[in-house]
Amino acid sequence: MTYRSSLVRTGVFAVVYLVAVWAGRLTVMDSTNLSMVWPAAGIGVIWFLVQRKAPARWADVAALAVITLGVNSATGASMTMAGIFVVANLVQLWVFLRLIDRWGGDRLRTTRDLWGLLAAAFTSTAAGAAFGPTGMWLLTDRYSWPATFVWLARNTASILLIGAAGLLIGQAAAAYRERYGDLSGWWRRAGRALAATPRQRLTEYTALALCSTAAYLAGFAYAQGLPIAFTLIAVTVWAGTRLSTPFVVLHDLVVGVIAVVFTLSGQGPFANIPDPATRAFVAQLFVAIVAVVGLVLALGRDERAELLTELAAEKAELAAFAGVVAHDLLNPVTAVQGWAETATDAVELAARTPETARALDALDRVERAAVRMRSLIDGLLDHATARDGAFTSQPVDLGQVVADVTVARLDAAIGAGLPAPRFTVADLPAVQADPVLIRQLLDNLIGNAIKYTAPGVTPALTVTASRIGDMVQVCVADNGIGIPDGQHDEIFGNFHRAHSTLGYAGTGLGLGICRRIVERHGGTITATDNPGGGSRFVFSVPAAVPPTRQPVPDSAQLH
Repeated sequence: MTYRSSLVRTGVFAVVYLVAVWAGRLTVMDSTNLSMVWPAAGIGVIWFLVQRKAPARWADVAALAVITLGVNSATGASMTMAGIFVVANLVQLWVFLRLIDRWGGDRLRTTRDLWGLLAAAFTSTAAGAAFGPTGMWLLTDRYSWPATFVWLARNTASILLIGAAGLLIGQAAAAYRERYGDLSGWWRRAGRALAATPRQRLTEYTALALCSTAAYLAGFAYAQGLPIAFTLIAVTVWAGTRLSTPFVVLHDLVVGVIAVVFTLSGQGPFANIPDPATRAFVAQLFVAIVAVVGLVLALGRDERAELLTELAAEKAELAAFAGVVAHDLLNPVTAVQGWAETATDAVELAARTPETARALDALDRVERAAVRMRSLIDGLLDHATARDGAFTSQPVDLGQVVADVTVARLDAAIGAGLPAPRFTVADLPAVQADPVLIRQLLDNLIGNAIKYTAPGVTPALTVTASRIGDMVQVCVADNGIGIPDGQHDEIFGNFHRAHSTLGYAGTGLGLGICRRIVERHGGTITATDNPGGGSRFVFSVPAAVPPTRQPVPDSAQLH
C-alpha cells in the first residue's frame, strides 16, 4: 500500500466515522452526556483493522481524535469531557487490535472466531469504560454505574455487529481478489450468482424478510407495552439455521436498528422502562443477544458443513487408497499362491516322513492364508469398482442375470461336495442398470444367502420382483441363520461382520458393496427378517426404459 492510497483510505473512513459519531451523539440521554447507541465503535474497529499495516497510521489516529473531539464539543460536551472520550476511544481500539490477533484474527468462519471477536469486543470496551465513565466521574464527582453498563452494552453490540459485517466483507473481498486478481466486475458476477440462486431459496429469503418485518412491527409498534420481545428470537433462529451467514449479519443489523429506533421514539417493550440508562442497557443487550444467537447458529452450521465436506473427501481418499493398495497386492499374493502350490507338488513327490508331513501342513496353512488374503483383496477391488468404476446404464434382463448367477452357484456347491441350493425364481422384469454392477449385486446377495446357512440345512432361496412406479423392487429371501437383532442397518457398513464369532468366513465388504451399487442406481436396499426364518433383502433399481421408436417414413416421402 502506497502512502497516498493510505491517506485516501484514511479520508474515506474519516467521513464514515464522522457520520457514525454524529448519529451516536443524536441519541444522548438527558441525565448524562452519554449516547444510547454508538455505531462509531464498530466503524472505528473496521477502520483500524483495515489500516493497521498502513504507512500513515498517524493520520488515522489524528483524524479519529479530531472527529471525536469536534463532534462531542459541537453537540454539548465540554472540551475536557470530549478529550476524555478521545482517550477512551483510542484505548478501546488499541486493546481490541491487540486482542483480536490473539483470540480471533481478521476472520469469521467458525464459532471459535465469533467467541474471539466477542471477547475482544467486551474486553476492549471494558478498557474504554475505565477511561470514559471514570473520566466523567472525575468531572462530576459522581460515578454512574448505569452509564458504565450502557457504555459496555452499546459499544460491545456495535463492535460485534458492525465488526462481524466488516470481517465478512473483508473475507469475501480477499477470496474474490485471490480468484480473479482484483475486484473489478464483482457486481456483474454477484448479479449472475443471484440469478443462479434457486427460486425456492429466494422465496425463503423474501419470506423471512416479510416475517421479520411483521414480527418486529407487532413487537415494537402494536404490542402496546406487552413484554413479548423474546418471541422475536424466532426469526433470528430461522435465519441462522437456514440462510447464509452474510444475510444473517445483515438481518441482525436491520432488526437491531429497528429495536433501537423504536425505543428512542418511545415505542416497544423497552420504552416503558423509566430510567434512560436502564432502558438503553436493556435495548442494547437485546441487540447483542440477537446478534450472538444468529451468528452462533449460522457459523456452527457453516462449520459443520465444512467438516462434513472434509470428512467425505478424506473417506473418498482413504477408499481410493485401499483400492490402489489392493491392486498392488494382487500380484504378490498370486505369486505366493503359485509358489506354495509348486512347493506342495514338490514335497508330495518326496518320500513320506514326519518332516515332509510338517512341510505339507505348513504349506497348506500358507495356501489357506493366501486364499483369505486374495478374498480380502478381491473384496476391496470390488468395493472400488462399485464406488468409482465406469457406469453404463442400459436395459438388463434381470431374469437372465439371476439364472447365470444361480447356475454358477449350483456348480460351485456341487464341485465342493456341498448340498445343492434350491432356487425359486419368479418372472423378473428388465431393469435399467449397469450389467456388470447388477450382476455383482445379485451374486453378492445370493452368495451370502447360501453361505450363511446353518450346518446340515439345504439353502433355499426365493427371488421375486415387482414394479413400483419407475422402479423395480427385487426381493431375495433365504432360510439362513438370519440377522442378529439391532444389526439390520449396520450390516451394510464396510467391514461389518454380523456373525464373526460363528466361524463363517468373509471380509465384511459384500453388503457394503451392494449398498453402493444400489445407491449408484438411485435406489435403496434394506434387510429384514424373513417370516419363514432367515433373511430378506429388498433393493430397488430403475425399470428398463423402452427404446424410442423412430418414425418410419412414408413411402411417398421416399420418392
